Amino acid sequence: MPDDATILELASGYLDGALSAAERAELDRRLRADSGGAEAFGALLDVDAALQAELGEPDVKDRVLAGIAARHARGTSRRVLGAIRRRDAPGARDIPIGRPAPARRYGWRLTALAASVLIALGAMLAYEFARLGGRLAAPRWASLLEVAGDVRLLHEGREGPARAGDAVRVGDTIVTGTRGTATLAYADNCRFEAASETRLALPEPRAGAARDLLLETGAVIARIPAAVSAGAPVVSTRHAEMHVVGTVFKVTVLPAASRIDVEQGRVRVVNRRSGQSRVVPAGFRALVGEETVVAPAGIPRGERAGLQVLYTFEDGRGTRVRDVAGVGTPLDLTIEDETAVQWLPGGGLLVRSPTIVASERPARELVDACRASNELTVEAWFVSLDNRQAGPARILTLSPGPPERNFTLCVCHYVNWPGGGYPKNWGWAYALRLDTTRGFYEILSAPDILDTRLTHLVATRTAAGEVTLYLNGANVTGTSLWSQDEKTGAGGLRVDGTFADWNSGWRLALANEFRSEPGHARPWLGTYRLVAVYSRALTAEEVWANFRAGPRRRSPLTSADAAH
Repeated sequence: MPDDATILELASGYLDGALSAAERAELDRRLRADSGGAEAFGALLDVDAALQAELGEPDVKDRVLAGIAARHARGTSRRVLGAIRRRDAPGARDIPIGRPAPARRYGWRLTALAASVLIALGAMLAYEFARLGGRLAAPRWASLLEVAGDVRLLHEGREGPARAGDAVRVGDTIVTGTRGTATLAYADNCRFEAASETRLALPEPRAGAARDLLLETGAVIARIPAAVSAGAPVVSTRHAEMHVVGTVFKVTVLPAASRIDVEQGRVRVVNRRSGQSRVVPAGFRALVGEETVVAPAGIPRGERAGLQVLYTFEDGRGTRVRDVAGVGTPLDLTIEDETAVQWLPGGGLLVRSPTIVASERPARELVDACRASNELTVEAWFVSLDNRQAGPARILTLSPGPPERNFTLCVCHYVNWPGGGYPKNWGWAYALRLDTTRGFYEILSAPDILDTRLTHLVATRTAAGEVTLYLNGANVTGTSLWSQDEKTGAGGLRVDGTFADWNSGWRLALANEFRSEPGHARPWLGTYRLVAVYSRALTAEEVWANFRAGPRRRSPLTSADAAH
């Protein structure tokens, strides 16, 4: 069957809700490979949603049907008209006139319907768009573009597991669990990325609104294209309404307020109780309480850069290593054995005998941010006491113990390794161990480049799956373990999957592994000067700028900062 006919048949089944998981995957594959088909499919979904949702008003439907009948009195239009009218019958399917309904055939005549509507109603519905205040211009249809982990969909009082491709209608609610994330997408490319432990509802739009989304709990990142003007979504919490056009922003529901962080564009924030409003520009945030909208304040530069935790080791005494990133609740670290370390004048923590420096609580905010972005940067400035530390020796880890981890930055030694996926004679190397929804990966640096001088080591992973290791500003990516090397154009290695399965209950640690009893200890000895973790993949230019800035900076530099 030709590709276009196959797409039409599959699209019909999708609208009918009759596709199997394999058929949905095949439709997705074909639409990704055919941009024209994907654009047409999106337009078709808008038309279908408009006919079902808006043209359900009897006076509008009658005029539309009369217009189609007057302009297309025979041929395909007769079948389209018949299909439309048959849809009016309760439980009816779109079966064309003159043909019996097959037992298992996609009810597809919506292709002809879409073509006829798009051609015949272009001028006719212009009047209706104006009369309805632009409601038809804003697509009410949405779907789950991406689903990872525990995500549920509430529809008509019933709750079930959500899947990518599921339609989301007015009245539905998306619920993500502790390890779930989801992306809701409209046909005009408005997208809403729900973090873990979030409830996002689609209520009936209020007067004057084209689309409403209600964030009941959790956090959502909204991405609204600049081209969307008529019918821009209104995002609400119990405290505030956000009226947006052409912007990227994040909304977080806190116990006593809602926080709005604007990354691009401008957002008008309205207090739902008092009516007070403010315009929040890019790079600023606002807090909305029960009665007031707090004046917008600038978002710290480091936070805009994706910084999540930052340790500069300038405390100078005691067992506490402070997180100075200024993002959310600080994730401070505690030194387990104070006699095993020494604070250095001018900044630095020397770990001279085995201990562990770990957070007392889980790194939940860090994990949630990386889940939302599917990106990561781990950065460390250090001086190793010995460039032959086996274990693998943990420089930094987010894990519960040796067998598991979200990520680990470590030193490895593979010589005469007996088997598995490891290279048998790779030598001494730095490594990023990383878990994704596709499994466990270990990316090694080039071999035998370890040193006992001041070292800047960075590992990045982009949302596209590219992992790169940098040593003193230079790309030193070597090989991957347990998977076939797939070099990228930028010199990194491919790591498939997402961070949806990351465990938000695990803690962050330096210098050792959790459960460090005999047989599980993985100590690293040396001096820490700076450690940072980002929920964004720094570019090669930004890594170079951070290397040039050295370990004594207070916040991360970007390439733009370095230019001044």
